[in-house]
Amino acid sequence: MTQLLRSTLGLTAAIAVLWAGELRAHTIVVLSSDTLTATLRTISGAKSVVAADHPEAVFYSHVLNDDPKVRQFQFDSVRRRNPDVILTVGSFATQLVKGNFPNTPAVFSSVMYPVISGFVKSMNAPGGNITGASLTIAADIQFKYFRRIIPSLKTIGVLYSQNTAPLIPSSTVVAADQGFRLVAIQINNELELSSALDSLIRTCD
Repeated sequence: MTQLLRSTLGLTAAIAVLWAGELRAHTIVVLSSDTLTATLRTISGAKSVVAADHPEAVFYSHVLNDDPKVRQFQFDSVRRRNPDVILTVGSFATQLVKGNFPNTPAVFSSVMYPVISGFVKSMNAPGGNITGASLTIAADIQFKYFRRIIPSLKTIGVLYSQNTAPLIPSSTVVAADQGFRLVAIQINNELELSSALDSLIRTCD
């Protein structure tokens, strides 16, 4: 199932629960982190699917600004609209919505590792007012494609943070099962990045 389909299904499922039996016009605010083609397709797909079942729904879109002061104006604008649902595209937008709109139902899309990121308790039981579609690709699928692209590949390097550290043990096991050696280096700050990359270049394929 594609990310676009997962996102639109997640949004329509949430709306079906929230708007059951209601006939009034509803407001959906879309908050994204960029204007990449994939982002625009996700937003367009969500609008099309929702409009098919809820033609009365009204959408307002904002691309979140890098300047915190400008973002605050954007948040104020969202609050004035008092949306029924906020659709987020990307981890940055999702994090900001979770922190600034805790009482407004939100549906996220294009998010990597939403559980580890703290957005939801689990994908099956998200908890709170937030749910969505994960962009996470299972480790075994990633390694299979590595093998397909580079048949001679033996050693794979990965940089990880404290937040993604729980993924490393299981990924190491999956890599070994498929004949790979995973070299993992934890990065605690930007200053460690250069030396870590140099190390991986020396030891990995």
